[in-house]
Amino acid sequence: MNTNQVAMDGFELPEINEFQFLESIRQEINTVVAQKGGDPKLISVKSTKPAKGTSGGYTVVKLENFTAFRLKLRGKQQYILLPMLFSDLLESDFHTASLPSEGKYLRLPVDDQHTIDSYKELLIRVAGETVNRYPKEWDCCSLYQQCS
Repeated sequence: MNTNQVAMDGFELPEINEFQFLESIRQEINTVVAQKGGDPKLISVKSTKPAKGTSGGYTVVKLENFTAFRLKLRGKQQYILLPMLFSDLLESDFHTASLPSEGKYLRLPVDDQHTIDSYKELLIRVAGETVNRYPKEWDCCSLYQQCS
């Protein structure tokens, strides 16, 4: 062990909690995307920087260019932003809010009553559903056999 090294807390990147959480479920996300017929290599994780003078910034998880969810585990207000397209995946006991400033997203709070771990299964399921709901130029419907 090198005794000349000094460890200092408080200098971590603001998004470190988001990355650590996503790393803990990355394998499950890759697995469910592959099970749905998608390529796990198309899943990207990118952190945004807060706008000047704000405490914002979040990490976005995408399948190619299609947002699966946004995760904000920095600052005082922590939450998940889920595209409204996935609102049918929410169970009735999930607490959500819809804010005009967040447009087409539902906000899921992350706090003492709603820990980030309580959302793991939902976020993994949403990642898999991005494959099924990915915008396509054309697709088959339930009448595909009649059309063939």
